[in-house]
Amino acid sequence: MFFPKFRRKLLRRSRSPKILGFTLIELLVGMVLAFLVMAPMLGFMVNMLESDNSEQAKTSTEQEVQAALDYISRDLQQAIYIYGSAAIANGGDLGIREQIPPAQPTTGCEDNKCEPILAFWRRQLVQDAEQYTDVNPYVYSLVVYYHITGNQGAANSVWSKAARIGRFEIRDGVKLSPPPIAPLNTPSDDPIFYKNKGDSIIGLDKGFKLFKLESGVGLDVAMNKWKKGDDPYDSPVAILLDHIDQSEWIANSQVLNNLQCPLDPSSDTSERLQRIPGDGKKVYGFYSCVNSRLWVAQTFIRGNSMFRVKPNCTPDKAECQYSEARRTFFPRATVQVRGQGFLDVR
Repeated sequence: MFFPKFRRKLLRRSRSPKILGFTLIELLVGMVLAFLVMAPMLGFMVNMLESDNSEQAKTSTEQEVQAALDYISRDLQQAIYIYGSAAIANGGDLGIREQIPPAQPTTGCEDNKCEPILAFWRRQLVQDAEQYTDVNPYVYSLVVYYHITGNQGAANSVWSKAARIGRFEIRDGVKLSPPPIAPLNTPSDDPIFYKNKGDSIIGLDKGFKLFKLESGVGLDVAMNKWKKGDDPYDSPVAILLDHIDQSEWIANSQVLNNLQCPLDPSSDTSERLQRIPGDGKKVYGFYSCVNSRLWVAQTFIRGNSMFRVKPNCTPDKAECQYSEARRTFFPRATVQVRGQGFLDVR
């Protein structure tokens, strides 16, 4: 009797399910240990990604700044005259301020948000005009570069909230050379312009009027008296470069040393090249130093890659402005060019 009962008890015990797995305390301890191991690894990965993003932002900004300077340099090499600081700041017979945007409206350049930095006349060859035997393939054009702020980062805008560099150009038309016999009641020296874009010959831009050189009048005086044509401009101010620094003015800092123009090579004294805009304008993300007599211009650009690193950057945030600790995020480059264009006075 005893052994059968004992055997049945053993069989029941052998069939009873075993309790497997971890207790709640063991699970909690495991989770804490996993967190302590994974947290530093995740932090390291995040730091690596942020560091890589920052390096890419700095590299992209630096490359774009250099590419913009190369473009401006090629432009300036064709210059036949470069306006000085006074000519860009004044109007009337003393300068061209009233003849160019924003004083004369056009797309992409609003008043108080569009500061002219560099203005010059250049003479260029129109490649498509060389196929015509009776055409002078060289034309003059007025080029102005701007430091543009305001209205950045709009919902439908492709531009960042940083400043930008804009380029404005109005060009002369390709005309018959020499002029043909004019119809009655037409001035004999009135040029005939090709206006049909389908002819692959560039036409006269609206608002353009060629400068007038007078005997006995200096080149500076004649160029400062230039007046635009009667038609309103339809040539826009096109954006050349985004992510330009517009940090607030920092008095008594090393930033001011970067604002000084180099010494004038034509001066026997310690006189410096003319800075554009003048000292009263607190702009140092994009400015130029000019000698109109020698057709020399030195252009400075400083980018701001913080607007790539931090999407919520705005110009008024201190973390997005220049400082010595963040100077690597603000690549700076400069180029000095002497105009080599030919001024045809015939």
